[in-house]
Amino acid sequence: MPAYSFKQRFVPFVEDGSKPHTIRGRRKKGFAKKGDILYHYFGLRTKWCRKLREEICTNVRTIIITATDIYLISYRISDKDVQIEEDHLNAHGKPTNGIRLDDTLRNTFAWHDGFRPEGSTRDQPGDAFNLMIQFWISTHQLPFIGDLIDWLPTEEGLKKAKCISNDKKSNQLAN
Repeated sequence: MPAYSFKQRFVPFVEDGSKPHTIRGRRKKGFAKKGDILYHYFGLRTKWCRKLREEICTNVRTIIITATDIYLISYRISDKDVQIEEDHLNAHGKPTNGIRLDDTLRNTFAWHDGFRPEGSTRDQPGDAFNLMIQFWISTHQLPFIGDLIDWLPTEEGLKKAKCISNDKKSNQLAN
């Protein structure tokens, strides 16, 4: 029963179904697997806890985030391979494995992850990656190697994603 808590800035996108994934640190036990029911909450383990939705996990992959790039590996690598990737990143500045997302894909990925610059849309994500990386630098140590947990976005969420995101709260770095 993987349960995930989301920061306030991501709640509207989880609730409306337009956020199709989450990025999480690796867990040795209890990590999501394809077919699992994912339970999404705001304020998990607090008196303000609120269930947002349930989704079916469609995939778990490894993601590597650096200050300038995102790399996706098509499967969840082993703990042993994480150490190999970390060593290679430190020595060479890039991983041994994974596909590097280009500028367009980085911005699209970041927009879907919930980093939505004012006036941006799914089709015109603007500089969403810059917003994302500012957040990651302030909240995580880079490079980051973790799990990208996917679920299917709802049809309702995809329709809303075509609309302009004017939620100024979504542009703040942290809540």
